[in-house]
Amino acid sequence: MEEKYLVSLLVYLAQLSASNQAEWRVVLARAGDKAKSLLLDHFTRVADFDYAQFQNNAQFQNRIEQELDLGRWLFLEGQNTDINDPNLEAIIPFWSTFYPARLLNIVDFPFYLTVRGCLSALHATAPVIAIVGTRRPSSEARAIANIVAGDLSRLRAIIVSGLALGIDGIAHEAVVAAEGAGIAVLGGGLDCIYPARHGWLAQSVCRNNGVLISEYLPRVSPRAYQFLERNRLISGLSDLVVVVEAPERSGSLNTARWAVNQGKEVAAFPDTPLKRNAAGTLSLLCEGAHLVRNAEDIWGLLPAWILSDEQPIKIGKKGSEIPSALSVQANSLAEILEREGKLTLDSALDLLEFTRKQLLDAVRELDERGLATLDDNGQIFWLAI
Repeated sequence: MEEKYLVSLLVYLAQLSASNQAEWRVVLARAGDKAKSLLLDHFTRVADFDYAQFQNNAQFQNRIEQELDLGRWLFLEGQNTDINDPNLEAIIPFWSTFYPARLLNIVDFPFYLTVRGCLSALHATAPVIAIVGTRRPSSEARAIANIVAGDLSRLRAIIVSGLALGIDGIAHEAVVAAEGAGIAVLGGGLDCIYPARHGWLAQSVCRNNGVLISEYLPRVSPRAYQFLERNRLISGLSDLVVVVEAPERSGSLNTARWAVNQGKEVAAFPDTPLKRNAAGTLSLLCEGAHLVRNAEDIWGLLPAWILSDEQPIKIGKKGSEIPSALSVQANSLAEILEREGKLTLDSALDLLEFTRKQLLDAVRELDERGLATLDDNGQIFWLAI
């Protein structure tokens, strides 16, 4: 765990220029206590930190290059990238425009993510629902996970889970069969798929408009505690966490606790108290989790702002739709971006004949919907491809 934090901070610092020293204090302010102590062990006083010396330190630079294999993995900040490329392999720092905004709101968010697959799944405006449960489900729970994940996927929800055996894997398979988009959050590096038998499923998730993500470097082997750590990311990415079936001691209950701490709703399926595998889900229901029976019940628990009259973005093979409630300026900009893919601010001003303030307001509106983003070079990128 300490190694993970240390390397992530070294990665961040290596990207800073000597003129960005103010960002160092921002990093410290947002870092967890363990990360702070690690850093202060290496750099005794923040005020004395020499950025130029750090960047010229061959030992640190060689270590970073060896750990990250940047010849293969793209370090993705704000550059033009095909977010629907199923073969994309990237490391995304938290200041990147491609880092999922939902994760910035959780405690101890990762300083970087490694991702493989279609980034569009991380930025779509469609509801994101976590489906989790035991690795040894009953036949009834298997059927529930398969039906519910497929039904929600056909409603254009994005399903997030952990690629584990049991409920996780069944949910991912159902999403792939429904040609929906999914997010698989791994408990190890992306080059160390666990369980190994789900290697084909990981590839299918990516090929089907989905994405694999991890807070670990690509070659980090999975460890038991890492699966508990990753659970905060599953809940953090989600609007709602659904536990299909879980015994009294289950990682999915840990995910549910994270969801509650993050202010998310938790739902569970009822079952008989005579079944050991149902003890955890029954406990959740006794503690106030929502009782659900099917996909319709789950859909009804989503926050009202998600279930507005707007149509969510269709991603991947089915194209995209622009919500009807956009302002006139934002709608005009969206129509051009959907066609062109990207525009510079100056080109947009010429094409649309907006004032600069009107254009920036339109960009901000599209950014808030997850439809477009503006990078540091003045390029506007359409995300809903």
